[in-house]
Amino acid sequence: MQVDCQVLFTEDRGQALLVLTAAPRSDDEEKIRLLRVVGAQRF
Repeated sequence: MQVDCQVLFTEDRGQALLVLTAAPRSDDEEKIRLLRVVGAQRF
């Protein structure tokens, strides 16, 4: 799977937020959408 990664830091660099995106309308975008659904399930 190919994604772009952007890292956003707080001012003191104590925390980071990773933003992963895929090309619009690609197979990789569909895989990310599936992860969003599967990741919300409780086991």
